[in-house]
Amino acid sequence: MYLWDQNFYHNILGKGSQTLIDKMISPNINDVGKTGYYAFGLGVGKHRGEDWIGHEGAWLGFRAA
Repeated sequence: MYLWDQNFYHNILGKGSQTLIDKMISPNINDVGKTGYYAFGLGVGKHRGEDWIGHEGAWLGFRAA
């Protein structure tokens, strides 16, 4: 998890290009032009005025955020 988080600050997976990071945190826009909650693999939004980026998951009665 630490290594994944560090890639947002020291981009290795995107070969140093900001394009991968920008895509991962860009929310989708639906057919009627409304911005959604989900980006490319991450949930994005605001909470108490601050940007929020995260990923939630659940399986067999367990839930994580």
